[in-house]
Amino acid sequence: MIKKCIVFFNIIFIFLSCTEEKNNIETNILDKSFLVIVDTIAYSKLSLRPAFSFNDNINNPDTINGRKLIIKVSDTLQSLSKWKKEIAGFFKENNSDGSLKDFEKLIQSRLDSGIAYFDIINNLKSTGSYSIKTSDSLSKNDLAVGKVEFSRVAYNEDIAALVVKIEGQNSKKAGIVKLVLLKRNNNVWEKFREASLEIW
Repeated sequence: MIKKCIVFFNIIFIFLSCTEEKNNIETNILDKSFLVIVDTIAYSKLSLRPAFSFNDNINNPDTINGRKLIIKVSDTLQSLSKWKKEIAGFFKENNSDGSLKDFEKLIQSRLDSGIAYFDIINNLKSTGSYSIKTSDSLSKNDLAVGKVEFSRVAYNEDIAALVVKIEGQNSKKAGIVKLVLLKRNNNVWEKFREASLEIW
C-alpha cells in the first residue's frame, strides 16, 4: 500500500513539474516579447489604443503629473480555441503558398490547451516604462493606459504564436485582437508577423 502511494505521488509530482515548466516557458516568451507585442504608443498617446490624438509633447514619458503609466494585465491566459474561427480565416487567406504552414501546424497542436492562471504580474519584468497591475490592484491615482489579455502561447524551439487582446483607456471605443507570430533569432524572440483578428 505504501509503495502504491509513493508511486502515485511521484506521478503527480512529475506532472506538476512538467506543467510548471511549460508555464514558465510561456511566461518567459511573454516577458521577453512584451513591448514588441503591446507596443509603446502609450508613451506619447497615453493610451494603448488611442481613439483620438493626444498631445505628443510629453517631457517625461513614464509619468504624468507623478503618476506612472499603468497597464492592466489579465492573470488568465485564454485558450487559443477562443479565436479558432478567426485564426483559421487568417491562415486560409494568407497561407496559400505554404509559408506559414509551420505556424499553422503549431497553433493547431495547441488549440485545445485550455486556459491557465499565471502569476504574470510578478513575472513580467521587461515592460519598459509601463507598470503592470491587475484591475483589482489599481488605486485611484493610477493612470491606466489600457488593458491587455493574452492567450496561451503555442511554441517550439524556433517559433511561437499567440493572440493578444488590447484595449485603450475606453475599451468601448478602441480595441484590437491580433494574432502575433514570433521567430527566435539568436535566442531573442522577434515579431515575424501580426494580423488583426478583430478591431473596434
